[in-house]
Amino acid sequence: MHHRRGRSGASVSPDRRAGRRHSGDHRMLEFPTIGLTGGIACGKSTVIRLLERQGCKVLDADQIAREVVAPGTPGLAEVLRVFGPEVQDPQTGGLNRNAMADIAFEDPAALRRLQELLHPRVYVRIAEETARLRRRGPVVVEVPLLFETAGEEGFDQVWVVACSPGIQQKRASLRGWDQREFSRRNKAQMPLSQKMDAADLVIWNELSMEWLKPQIDRALRTLACLNQQLGGC
Repeated sequence: MHHRRGRSGASVSPDRRAGRRHSGDHRMLEFPTIGLTGGIACGKSTVIRLLERQGCKVLDADQIAREVVAPGTPGLAEVLRVFGPEVQDPQTGGLNRNAMADIAFEDPAALRRLQELLHPRVYVRIAEETARLRRRGPVVVEVPLLFETAGEEGFDQVWVVACSPGIQQKRASLRGWDQREFSRRNKAQMPLSQKMDAADLVIWNELSMEWLKPQIDRALRTLACLNQQLGGC
C-alpha cells in the first residue's frame, strides 16, 4: 500500500494523518474512518454494503446532501437564492434534482458554485456523525466527489472503487442514462485514473461478487492494521 499524495503531490503520511485526528484526549479510543469514492457506476454502493455486513459503520454523503436541501432548510434556501425558483420541486417544495443537474452538469461554474454551497454543510454533518460512530467501530463514508471537493484530508484513508469504462457505461445504462447523460456526468468528475493514483487502496469491481469478495477481505485486513496504528480496540 502506498502513501496517498495530496493535491500538491507531496506524500501524506498515515501517521501524520492519524496524529492530527487523534489530538486531545487519548484515553478515548476511536476507530478508523475511510472515505470511499470512485468513478460513476463503479459499484461504490455495492462495496459499502458488503463492508457494512462485516461490521463497518457506514454513511452516505449523497443521502446527507439530500437532507441539507430538504424543504425548509437553510441549504435549500441558499440554493434557491443563487439558482432561482426553477430548481425547486413545486410538489414537494424540495430541490428538483433533475433541474439542478441540467444546470450544473452543463456549466462547470454552476457546478462549482453548487458544491461551494452544499459541501461545507455536508462535511459538517459527516464530521458530526463520524465522531459519534467511530467510537463503536470503523466508519466508511461514501463520498462520490471526495477529491473534487478536497475532502480527502478528513479521513484516515481514502479507498477508490474502480472498473473499466465499458463496465461503467453498461451499469450507467441500467440506471436509465444514455451515452450523453453518462458523458456529461463523468466529465464533471476527476478522471478515474487520477483517483486511483491518489488512493490508499483500490478496489477493482469489474466481475462477479465472488471475484469482489477477496478484495473486500483485503480491505478488512487493511482496516485491522490501520486500527492497530491508531490505537483502537
